[in-house]
Amino acid sequence: MYKCSKCGAEIKKPGYCKDCANAYSREWKRENPKKVKVWKKQWREDNPEKLRGYRKKYRDKPGTKEEMKAQSYANRHKEELMEDKCEVCDTTKNLLMHHPDYSKPAWVLTLCPEHHREMHLLNKLT
Repeated sequence: MYKCSKCGAEIKKPGYCKDCANAYSREWKRENPKKVKVWKKQWREDNPEKLRGYRKKYRDKPGTKEEMKAQSYANRHKEELMEDKCEVCDTTKNLLMHHPDYSKPAWVLTLCPEHHREMHLLNKLT
């Protein structure tokens, strides 16, 4: 057994554990958005068949069309639908829209990233 170079957790191969590797990847992507954009564009150009397959698979999922319509509506009417602060903790930074019910596109909750994540976790549990 080896140890993670960053946190010391036991791993099977030399290098980083999965959590540390993912954290590093997220940080690198956040610090290098232009490189990520170029890389993604190049991948799309090199893999049109895979991209078409992924898009078709996503579009064919149950509920996806309703979800896409609701998100499109919300993005077009963002100023009217969004509040000035998170509806849970009253923070005003990095606000996101959340649809509790995609069949009602005008019903949007304004949440901070933390509470938006919690809302999705609660939805998965129910």
